[in-house]
Amino acid sequence: MTGYTEFLIRNRTLILSLVGCMTLGCLFLLPSLKINDDFDELTLKSDRDFQFFERFLDQFGYDEILVVAFETEDVLSRESLAYIQRLESVLEEAPHVAKAISLMSAQDVRSDGDSIEIVKLIERFPDTRQERDALEKRIRSNPLYFGILASEDFHVGAVHLKLDESMSNRKAREELVDELEEILQKESRISGRSLYMAGSPPVAAYVTKQTFRDLLTYLPFTLVLVVGSMFLVFRNYYLTVIPFVAVLLSVIWTIGLLTLVTGEINLVTILIPTMIFVIGTSDCVYILANYQDSVYKAVSRRDAIVRTVRLSAVPCLLTSLTTMVGFGSMVINDLVPIQQMGVYSAVGIGFAYVFGIVVIPILLSYLRHLHLMEFRTKENPIPGRLGPLLRRLGKVNMQRPGLILGASIVLVAVTYAGTRQLHVDTDAENWFGKASALKQSQRWVNEHVAGAGVFYISIEMDEPDLITDPSVLRGLEDLEEFLESQPHIGRVLSVVDVIKHLNFKFNGERAGAFEVPKEKGAAAQLLLLASFSDDEGFLEEFVGPDRRSTVLTVIFDASDLASLSLVIDQTRAYLKRAFPSAREVHLTGRSILLTNLQEPLIAGLQKSLPLAGLLIFLMVSVSFRSVKVGLLSMIPNFFPVAFTFGVMGLLGLPLNLFTTPFACIALGLAVDDTMHFLARFRIEFRQEGEYRQAILNTMESVGKALIYTSIIFIAGFLIFLISGFQVTRNFGALVGFTVFGALAADLLLLPVLIMTFKPFGREGSGGT
Repeated sequence: MTGYTEFLIRNRTLILSLVGCMTLGCLFLLPSLKINDDFDELTLKSDRDFQFFERFLDQFGYDEILVVAFETEDVLSRESLAYIQRLESVLEEAPHVAKAISLMSAQDVRSDGDSIEIVKLIERFPDTRQERDALEKRIRSNPLYFGILASEDFHVGAVHLKLDESMSNRKAREELVDELEEILQKESRISGRSLYMAGSPPVAAYVTKQTFRDLLTYLPFTLVLVVGSMFLVFRNYYLTVIPFVAVLLSVIWTIGLLTLVTGEINLVTILIPTMIFVIGTSDCVYILANYQDSVYKAVSRRDAIVRTVRLSAVPCLLTSLTTMVGFGSMVINDLVPIQQMGVYSAVGIGFAYVFGIVVIPILLSYLRHLHLMEFRTKENPIPGRLGPLLRRLGKVNMQRPGLILGASIVLVAVTYAGTRQLHVDTDAENWFGKASALKQSQRWVNEHVAGAGVFYISIEMDEPDLITDPSVLRGLEDLEEFLESQPHIGRVLSVVDVIKHLNFKFNGERAGAFEVPKEKGAAAQLLLLASFSDDEGFLEEFVGPDRRSTVLTVIFDASDLASLSLVIDQTRAYLKRAFPSAREVHLTGRSILLTNLQEPLIAGLQKSLPLAGLLIFLMVSVSFRSVKVGLLSMIPNFFPVAFTFGVMGLLGLPLNLFTTPFACIALGLAVDDTMHFLARFRIEFRQEGEYRQAILNTMESVGKALIYTSIIFIAGFLIFLISGFQVTRNFGALVGFTVFGALAADLLLLPVLIMTFKPFGREGSGGT
């Protein structure tokens, strides 16, 4: 390493100039970086059902609904109906609202026995109690509105907003939600009523808003953390600024490369800059910790730098590679955001190593006050106290190995029960905490009306007019009954409901007429009669013009898509049995596609975590030329990851787009400490020739760097606790918790394992 270090110092001006030019090029690219907040494109496009979903949108427009609801003493009172009418007209003027539907604009059927006319459900306000009760009876008999536009106890009224296709655009979503919030606040002040808004569009709008806020929050806090941590550890301004420069360069280069290749940053890759700042600091701390030790033993500044590079280059390379493997293993995940997060985080960590081993030695070579630095380092009492403390901890480890091994086994056994309770949650609504106003509003609407979630079942037959065949209609009726018997399903709207209601009205509302006509062609005749006055395309929402296809709208009240996944799986199985001759049968809608994410999330974790473990095992085995060392190193690394999974299950924390990658990230970080410990232990064992003394020396020397880096890692990931997203807070807490567990495993469990299995050969042999 002497020749390498001499080369750096000799050509330091040229190297820094090249780095500066490349950095300016990256900075030049940054203004063109876009934020891709299209959740559909990021997470759903690879779904096998996405192609049909796009066709469905082309035919029916935007698939999601937005519900505005309020509580009142009686929805059918003259005052409440007048308020609904005014509220609907105001909401319909909001940007990107295609249509508003309430009790005052809902359509009903009127028949004289020969013809059918589609009319308004409420043509005038009820003036008497009898008129009000008659209106209630009409609404109760209409499955298209009862429990949907009015609660079953008629204490809650709702307005459904159908939105235009622009809702896939971030600016349109935010413009709509901002306008609606302003409208609802104003209406609440005027009427004294509390109004609630629910549906996926507000969730998507709040997600993108919070993403921007987090982006502006993470980096300043991370900068303060990195600078503050460095100063607390080294108590030296030079040693504070130098690593900050190295890590900052790695962040700039990574984002520059991301901009050059993809041109965008998304809702997941937005975490990359913060993670690189935190993780990239690890090598810098280790390098500077070695420099601290070297200044006491070196005869000159140049000699101290040479010794620092010799002690740091290979261990930091190995730890960087293992961390890169942890991130890089996510490339086999089917979800694009997780792939990109893994790839570019790995690239950023690679940059951090390069700058650490190139830029830091060069910048150290410019320092001329070695004696001043040494004096300031000696002033710092932390390293001086940690050394003896770690040596005593090493002695305790060797005195009570059985206790440490037993406690580790018990912890694994306890947390195993927790891992069996893990579940997946892909609902963006749950990215926010339970106490958030958004979550509370969504929950209130789901509890009082049929719900604000929606998915669709599209059925297409081989021939025209088959949908109105009595046997097919009975099959649809059975399907509707099956769905409404499932948990979380609030209401199912289908052509069957329309035909039953038409038949009921056509037959003078006589008892028993609310049914599907048994005569062949009768249902088609009812639809034909109704179509003559269907100026607003009411029937087109349920059945195609050639009566070949139909769409069922399923409204659900679940606030957790994980609880809906079983219903969806059972529905798919039911459809295969009930409609074997159908040309096409599809469950579709964003809710379905989000639920479909559960499988790739689990599959990605099941593939990437073993891959990361295998690659890390091979790297450690090759590095130390020992399979035994490789196997031994996996225990203190997988132990904290498994423990964290168990804690997640016991606490009910779900796996999702953010928390799923934590295992590979944490494994890559955890192995860093193990690699540093084993690398230093090998050196000490070769010098001492016995395990006990080598462990004590390793604990006292490298143990300090392990504690420094772990504290910075933990504090860095705990920055995510300031996020507005509950899932991001969970991600930061889980990684921080795992890193702490890894530190404990390396300082307690790893020395015991080394003493027990003696992987470096016999004492006195000089090691492997």
